[in-house]
Amino acid sequence: MSRRRFLGWTGIFLYVLTIYATLPCAPAIQKLLVQKLGEPAGMLGGILTVLLGLTALIYYFVKKRGARLRILISTCIVTTLYILAFYYLVVFPPEQFHFAEYGLLSWLLFFMARKGRSLKKTVLLVLALGLAAGMMDEIIQHFLPQRHFEWRDMLINIVATLLGLISVVLIAGSPEPASPLPKARGYDLTDMPS
Repeated sequence: MSRRRFLGWTGIFLYVLTIYATLPCAPAIQKLLVQKLGEPAGMLGGILTVLLGLTALIYYFVKKRGARLRILISTCIVTTLYILAFYYLVVFPPEQFHFAEYGLLSWLLFFMARKGRSLKKTVLLVLALGLAAGMMDEIIQHFLPQRHFEWRDMLINIVATLLGLISVVLIAGSPEPASPLPKARGYDLTDMPS
């Protein structure tokens, strides 16, 4: 494994640990934010989700000029799915953070998992790792005195992982396929004339 890939997977591991480490103090942070900022603090998770989505949209819109129509259509689809998920699943404002946390996790996992894998294998690996992280989140909460396990929160984590994965596949595109032939002297043998 290259140093860059090692650092990428380590970063994802630390990101997930950060999610778990904030579980005991998240309610106190939310309460403090509401005291300082008032009711708009309840929308911070939704705002963060939108900002992450806009950042990705702008980046790929600029980077992939030839695919702008596909990116715009994909963004409309993903936005509709997020609105529906927020409308039907979010009861308490802090639950909006799940969409930012697990949506971002899906993007990070996708970019690390795609190297040399087919789209199907990449999607399955991201789903497995993202869903495991979301389920572990709720299991940890079961053992914390000020938190509790909720099936609905687990469903939100799963939906957030799926929406993040759908958005990265639609907006960023399919994974980089592995070359079936090895490179020789810096040349890709698939590009050589016959």
